[in-house]
Amino acid sequence: MDDTAARLGGDEFVVLCPDIADVEQIRQVAQRIRAEVRMPIQLSTGHVFDQLSVSAGVAMSRSDSTAETLLRRADELMYSSKRQGKNLITLGSRSDKTTMMVASQLISELGRAVRGGELVVHFQPIVALATGRCAAMEALLRWEHPEQGLLMPDMFLDVAENSPHMPAIGRFVLNEACRQAAQWTGSLASAAIHVNVSGRQLEVGDLYSDVTDALNGSRLSSDRLVLELTETYAGRITPSAKADLVRLWKAGVRIAIDDVGTGFSSLSKIVDLPVDIVKIDKQFIAGLPHDARCAAITQAVLSLGETLGLSTIAEGIETATQRELLLDWGCALGQGFLFGRSASLDGDDAGELITG
Repeated sequence: MDDTAARLGGDEFVVLCPDIADVEQIRQVAQRIRAEVRMPIQLSTGHVFDQLSVSAGVAMSRSDSTAETLLRRADELMYSSKRQGKNLITLGSRSDKTTMMVASQLISELGRAVRGGELVVHFQPIVALATGRCAAMEALLRWEHPEQGLLMPDMFLDVAENSPHMPAIGRFVLNEACRQAAQWTGSLASAAIHVNVSGRQLEVGDLYSDVTDALNGSRLSSDRLVLELTETYAGRITPSAKADLVRLWKAGVRIAIDDVGTGFSSLSKIVDLPVDIVKIDKQFIAGLPHDARCAAITQAVLSLGETLGLSTIAEGIETATQRELLLDWGCALGQGFLFGRSASLDGDDAGELITG
């Protein structure tokens, strides 16, 4: 039987190899495809284009596999390759049946959660380190599961990212965050709202329309909205997604790069994209004050932000010592358990938030 290649949509393709049962052989097939796709292309202008990269996921079928579960697992593995960096192949195995079953069940339940209103948005304060005043809030997704209770993102977000439900989930968080922020009173009446943008939204969604619809529907001022992109995904933003970000930025929406320091190859995007804010990843703050490497990276990001005229936010602050050290280094803003955990916050109650 011959192999079959098909385009799923956009820049995603699938190759079915029905006569291969050996893991190493299928790996070699994937590597050969990657090598062919990365061959330089002679353009009609005379120039040579040689910057293509391939992220691939390879799933092995079982006797009880269906076309849907096999394709879904390959898609999950492909996105795993993307999260780890460019031009990688992630290989599944026959032993991951349990993982596939759990993921399949979660994806089915996520569809119900989106339709049934089980998803909720909690908020964590971002404060001025010198005064403790709340300057902004970050919107964080939670799942009120009917059987398992409140689920944190690490229990379902990776699966959601690889599912067809992610664009709808992203729109829900965006709309709900803007809706609630528009109702805040008192000390939060002018506070910014930070909303995370997933890699899936950047790749398959219409970010410009999603954001403008959320702003228009809530009547939230555009200068109060901050879109957060992880540094890993920022390094792989397509031209169309960049165009959306530029249009939104010109309309007043601010752009933040999250997890700075974890994706060194993507630092150039801080210059290439219309960035206003950089956020230092919490793993570096956790090492303060004793880990010299964490201190060096933290100070380097603060210096970078100052040089480029960007605001800098330190994530994951848990002790007064970390707060004082960051203040000494010139960091103005931070968030973490020292100031407050994420919580449900709606309407007038937001105006009564007190930070430590």
